[in-house]
Amino acid sequence: MAIVNRTIWEPAENAWESSRLASFATHVAAGGGPLVDDYGAALDWSLREPGAFWAALADWGGVRFHERPTAALATSTMPFAEWF
Repeated sequence: MAIVNRTIWEPAENAWESSRLASFATHVAAGGGPLVDDYGAALDWSLREPGAFWAALADWGGVRFHERPTAALATSTMPFAEWF
């Protein structure tokens, strides 16, 4: 039996441009952060610098804190990572 590899779904050509992630990427770039110009770049940044990524996402998303955190990722050792 032969296995057929078929693409069953592809995003629209303008999927990135009209996404919330692209809006986030524009916010990041305006704040002097890295250029995130597609889904792969966003994933790469989130894995390479998770503290910076999640701090920027919290800022863009308007997360309100009782006290401003000193770091988004205080301890990165899994499974005991300490966030915000």
